[in-house]
Amino acid sequence: EAENLKVESELFLSLSKDKNDFSYMMLFKPIYLKSTILFIIMTTFSAMVSLTNIYTLPLIFSSNNAEYNISNMIITQCVTIPAVVFAAISSKFLGRKSTIIIGFSMCFFFSLLPFFYSKSFVIASSIINFFVMFIICTARLFVMEIYPTKLRDISLAVVYAIAMIGEAITPFLSDFSMGISLIRGTYVQINLLSFIGLVASIIISSEKKNE
Repeated sequence: EAENLKVESELFLSLSKDKNDFSYMMLFKPIYLKSTILFIIMTTFSAMVSLTNIYTLPLIFSSNNAEYNISNMIITQCVTIPAVVFAAISSKFLGRKSTIIIGFSMCFFFSLLPFFYSKSFVIASSIINFFVMFIICTARLFVMEIYPTKLRDISLAVVYAIAMIGEAITPFLSDFSMGISLIRGTYVQINLLSFIGLVASIIISSEKKNE
């Protein structure tokens, strides 16, 4: 036990010498600033896309047929289960950055579907639910490719704390969008969020930054 305490104390002292390297302010230094901003956009907007889609479901399933509503609700939510598996497969063979790009691309294109086919809300919602999971599941792993080891925990904490602000304002944005064009307004919102997230995921570097 004494030996373990000695090792732990030595580790603590070594970390204390480099405590500035562990500050969250490191994320906003020039070398990491671009990646931090883009990563915030990717995580925040993917969460907002997911919540906007969920927020829209009560309007989509407004039929008086309760059985019809429940069955369609189950379909739109169950697609997230295989999405996790497909995201893992895509990450392995195509890479994490490409998987996130695919997720945002599909959310962008299928959020346009209701404007061309009026009865496609369930289909569009299901596909968006499927592909937004590509982003949500992969983004946490992607941080390993853009930050060195010592900044990974801090980067996740800071970025996802900021993403929660986006999640908090999503219902208000959705209400505003619905006020403009009811259900289609929220799909415009999903479309814009997905497009900005797509641009960020294309720009962000997939190379590891070593120290």
